[in-house]
Amino acid sequence: MKKIKNILKKKKKKKKKNQKMKQEIKEDPTLQNININDTIQVYFDIEKCNVDAKVLQIKTDEITNKKLYYVHFLNLEKRMDKWVEQSLIQKNYGKIPNSIDGANLINHSMLNDNFVLTRKRSSLFSNGSYTENENEIDKNVKIKNVEKIILGYYEINAWYFSPFPNEFTTNKILYICEKCLKYMKYKNTLIKHLKKCTFKNPPGKKIYEMKISSELSSSKKKDRISESISVYEIKGSENKLYCQNLCLIAKLFLDHKSIYFDVSPFKFYILTENDKNGNHIVAYFSKEVNELSEYNLSCIMVLPPFQRKGYGQFLISLSYYLSNKQNKICTPETPLSDLGKISYKSYWTITILDALLKNKGNLCVKDLSEQTGIKPEDITYTLNELSLIKYWKGQQVVQNINIKQIEEFLNKKKASKKNHVKFDENYIIDV
Repeated sequence: MKKIKNILKKKKKKKKKNQKMKQEIKEDPTLQNININDTIQVYFDIEKCNVDAKVLQIKTDEITNKKLYYVHFLNLEKRMDKWVEQSLIQKNYGKIPNSIDGANLINHSMLNDNFVLTRKRSSLFSNGSYTENENEIDKNVKIKNVEKIILGYYEINAWYFSPFPNEFTTNKILYICEKCLKYMKYKNTLIKHLKKCTFKNPPGKKIYEMKISSELSSSKKKDRISESISVYEIKGSENKLYCQNLCLIAKLFLDHKSIYFDVSPFKFYILTENDKNGNHIVAYFSKEVNELSEYNLSCIMVLPPFQRKGYGQFLISLSYYLSNKQNKICTPETPLSDLGKISYKSYWTITILDALLKNKGNLCVKDLSEQTGIKPEDITYTLNELSLIKYWKGQQVVQNINIKQIEEFLNKKKASKKNHVKFDENYIIDV
């Protein structure tokens, strides 16, 4: 009897608590009138200030009974979209003068003496999926359906929506086998699967293998230090399920990606780090099988734990190596992600300036294109960014070439990337 009484008491207490919480929420009338598509001001924890945000969806949390708002920070990259509680919303949100939108956030942040414009920061402000036309937000809102994935050694926060089957997204975490890329809802399912999984590496032809020093390893733990990297070439037509799973995972980190299931027309190049425990996927790119295509890369993705290690540039270099072998001048398929744009701009800059340095600046755009395999339009864009081109008598002329300055610039660039993994064609096995 005592036990039953105690259980009833606890239930009553719980009921009272829930009622109290409901009352507290109702007692905040200034936030009751927020609707979908309203612009509100939300505390942005990265830069510690209020930022204008658009409400994309509203729901009530089943456990706490609190209202939650899914918001897009105006003029910021879509991967910053998230659910926020009322506590982060400014109560008189329609009147606050000191709130700013994403376009002015960088200027606001620079007022701070300790501000440093890192690559991570700059990518927040670059033109992302919503920034080109904020009015299009309403048309096709895709709410992030997976919060994080467990893949190998890492727990990785997702950036974007990915069309995984609904039954796999109910608990917001996906457990993924890093060998075969099968995804599961529960940790125990993954543990059982790993005992049976027959995959030891990606299911394709190994085309590259290179030993790396322990300094270049992504993990510093003794039993996880990478000893080498490998690249596997996989045909989508022969390994459909593996490639489809790869595309679904990639979509969590690429907003513009639209191919998930029709993988047959593509080849996939999987980059792995290898340690005592086996191969671990870190990045990939895909390209069309069609020999007539002018694109040497359709999609590129480096998993977040492995970014800023040179893997993006490594894969871009490999894609140009493959197209150069076919005597083709190519370009990547667009649109590129914000980080993809940064990687390509860096690759083009170093490659073009290297060619100019070797030839003491005596090259036109056509010559540069033939030497590097980079499309003339991409060369023109890069030289414009570097203020090294002008139009004269209807032609594009490379100008302002200062060999000493180019040499200094390249030395600085290369010094900043000395701990990055670099592509070396001598380690190609078979293409």
